[in-house]
Amino acid sequence: MRKCAIIAGGAKPEGHLPLKFLAQADYLICADSGANHAYDLGYVPDLIVGDFDSVDKAVLEAYSAKGCPVETYPVEKDYTDTELALQLALAHQPEEIYLFAATGDRLDHTLANVLLLIPFTLQNPGIKMIGNNFAAWVCRGNTVVHGKPGDLVSTIPLSPTVTGITLRGFKYPLENDELFLGSSRGISNELSGDSGQISLREGLLLVVHTANVT
Repeated sequence: MRKCAIIAGGAKPEGHLPLKFLAQADYLICADSGANHAYDLGYVPDLIVGDFDSVDKAVLEAYSAKGCPVETYPVEKDYTDTELALQLALAHQPEEIYLFAATGDRLDHTLANVLLLIPFTLQNPGIKMIGNNFAAWVCRGNTVVHGKPGDLVSTIPLSPTVTGITLRGFKYPLENDELFLGSSRGISNELSGDSGQISLREGLLLVVHTANVT
């Protein structure tokens, strides 16, 4: 398997960016009410997981009738439905994992999903969170951001200190610099061309690439 998609229960994937990535997936896992989004978008999941406290029962029944595998977990558990879906995705050893609908009006769930990128990136560096106008991933050593001039790119420390940061191809370059957890210094940089290179020596950076829609 090359690409696995996970649809969580946050904001519904809409627009060109998430639908482009979703169409590339070889395998689709829905976490609980993520099945509602898949149903609205016309996709049949390869697997549905969760405690099913928020999925539309009619949607679940419709997918069950199509033979879609369903794994049910208790409401009182140690993992969110999204984390369970990520664990199951890793079992298939995909080259890339795309996580959709991971943000929304629950700040606690949004923060938890962003932080889930840390341990799961250690197991699969190809994991990305895809929003309606952004892609986010964890950089442990070096990465390239592909886009258009003027695209916003933020680099947010996820470890106490991130050292040896070099940014090339950006409006505000850095050379062997440092960022510290809690600093907003890396917010809202811009691509100066079609791509930008990010490298670091130690630490973890969350890279958030917001597409230029103007």
